[in-house]
Amino acid sequence: MLRAEQSGQRVSVAVACSSEAAARGRTLRLVSKDPALKAEARLVVQRGEQTLTLEAKAGARAAVELTGTDRNPDDDRADIAPESHALSLAALVDAESEAVVTGGAPVLEQALHALSYDVPVRPLSELPREAGELADVAALFLDDPPGLTPETRGAIDAWLDGGAVAAVFLGARAHDTQLGASLEPFVRGAVDWEPLASGGNVDVASFNWLGAEAESLKDLASKGRARLDSALVPGAEVVGRWSDGKVLVTRQERGRGLLFSIGLPVSVEVSDLALRPAFLALLDQMVGEALRRRGPRASQAGTEWWFPATGPLQVSGASGALVAREADGQRVITPETTGRYEISLNGKTETRFITLPAEEIQNVAKGELPSAWRSSKAAAAPQVDASPELGWLLLGFVALEIVVRVLRLVRERRAHGAIQPAPP
Repeated sequence: MLRAEQSGQRVSVAVACSSEAAARGRTLRLVSKDPALKAEARLVVQRGEQTLTLEAKAGARAAVELTGTDRNPDDDRADIAPESHALSLAALVDAESEAVVTGGAPVLEQALHALSYDVPVRPLSELPREAGELADVAALFLDDPPGLTPETRGAIDAWLDGGAVAAVFLGARAHDTQLGASLEPFVRGAVDWEPLASGGNVDVASFNWLGAEAESLKDLASKGRARLDSALVPGAEVVGRWSDGKVLVTRQERGRGLLFSIGLPVSVEVSDLALRPAFLALLDQMVGEALRRRGPRASQAGTEWWFPATGPLQVSGASGALVAREADGQRVITPETTGRYEISLNGKTETRFITLPAEEIQNVAKGELPSAWRSSKAAAAPQVDASPELGWLLLGFVALEIVVRVLRLVRERRAHGAIQPAPP
């Protein structure tokens, strides 16, 4: 059993068989505490992967299992996971101020597509007002927004609790927010916009966490900058500065989520930040972190789940609680068995499912010899370390010895008259 997912009243189950014999006479059936829930389907007698469909009441907690037996009964049952949707990236950009000369998509959207994460990029026409609008979003990017309403701030806060990344690029609009709006939770209060006559230089060393691409931030041609120093939210970490020590980029943990604030807009009319390799490296850091923190509802065995370093965390499956390990300042858990896992972090709970890849079933490993027999055979077998060159040399010596013996035999027979010379 690879995976089982419910959509409405339909349950789609993926099954893989290593041979026709493994599928012969097998039936898939629904398992539930509700005696009224009964459904089954017979497997097709074939090798490989097949998908079967069962009918089940939506929202019912149930499982599916295979009748009959095979050589590995541990993967003949699977919990039914609710329908999951692919994660996406969302970007809110002012189309007029960010229009590209070529008439293509805004620079921010093009840069996100260029990362090649195989994650769709969804342009937003307006700020979200409910967390449900961001349910399938892993990372949210806001370019010079005119402030966030209380509804938008509440939606972002609730969404961040699920583990995600949000980033805001601040420009001249940061100072003139709309009535009743603010830029929280990114920054606190009003943010001044300061014109720069010299273009602004960046402290490249403060961006070493971006890797070699940080060098591209030298001589950043900027007409201005947002002054973040007096607007820092408590707990915000400064991870990038201007050459005069002023704040350029901040990062802060927010529940299971992460917030970035950048004191420049994406617009190429204001600076050439978006045209530098460091900009792609910055987006790459954000998207990679978002995908790790968010984690898909259903993933394959061996997938790493990342959680913040602080707060009570408990992850449990059918075999009990899992132990987290520390990595890059976060806690990492790697479930290795299939099934349902309950996650509790800071009082909030969620459910995830681990599935099997089809290759694990179809690519049957060759059986190994018993360890006792293998060790005795290994002890009895001679250990010879001979290269091909040495083998050819020994073969040459054997051939030379044969030639010498034949010549000696011919010479001895002639000496005794056994071989008479031919008449003239």
